[in-house]
Amino acid sequence: MKSKQGFIDLVLLRLNDSLPISSYSKTYLQTICKNLAYYVAIYHNMLESVEAETGKKIKELKFIDYGGGTGLLSCYLVWQGAAFVTYVDIFEPSVKDAKCIATYLNTPANEYITGNVEQINQKADVLLSMDVIEHIYDLSSFFENVKSLNADIIQIHITGANTYNPLVKRKLVAVHLANEFINKTPPIGAKPSDNYRAYFDLRAEWISKFYGDKLDAFEIKALAERTRGLVFEDMSGVVNNYILTKVMPALPSHKTNTCNPYTGNWSERLLTQSDLENYTKPLGWDLKINTLGYNAHAKP
Repeated sequence: MKSKQGFIDLVLLRLNDSLPISSYSKTYLQTICKNLAYYVAIYHNMLESVEAETGKKIKELKFIDYGGGTGLLSCYLVWQGAAFVTYVDIFEPSVKDAKCIATYLNTPANEYITGNVEQINQKADVLLSMDVIEHIYDLSSFFENVKSLNADIIQIHITGANTYNPLVKRKLVAVHLANEFINKTPPIGAKPSDNYRAYFDLRAEWISKFYGDKLDAFEIKALAERTRGLVFEDMSGVVNNYILTKVMPALPSHKTNTCNPYTGNWSERLLTQSDLENYTKPLGWDLKINTLGYNAHAKP
């Protein structure tokens, strides 16, 4: 493979604040560029792992960059000569911005898709993601859909939601609690699909709106607590079952993991190796968990 520094030099030379991209992507890109050596080191580490696992060169393999965001990972794959690169992101402005960034770097992916795994038609050898897996609502469906693309696909998911680092875990639990109970002002560059109302309040209001004539205030509060981590559509089954049986469902197994009930986007979901194996083992996949070093390249 080519050296990392060549790509770093290319990005720093061609990308700047005047890029015609959304404020969301611009903010995200600025964060990456401040820590570019670290991010590119991760990209490179993933590709080295892929070559070691498959016994093939990058130029022989087809890749999916899932939840690609700014698209820099896709650009790196193209720059390294990947046989085919499919960029996928559910957020349409990110797809548009990723194309723009790739144009400036002269490293366009072969295919850009707005959507999820279901929209991918190309069979791929490798699926990569950066800070995505901790946000996916239904991991069971996600992995099943990935397997339908290629039962032997290699996947590498990089996540900062480290359940095993007590300092990181404490920080992310605080994020969970803030999202669950505190109403916030949207930051500059926030996605329109993001929600900054307290998730607990949103669930309680939804239950009250559609079932308030059948439930008292105590029941609404209890059901709002017990539907943490569900979207509205899935909440309806839980609430209807309670109304029929009057058996209150159990509290969620994790004490703080929560998600946006509109979109299903988990708030930095903490998952153990056992949690992940519950999804991968039934599909016949082996799971390996490796650690990455701290960001020693960070700039103030």
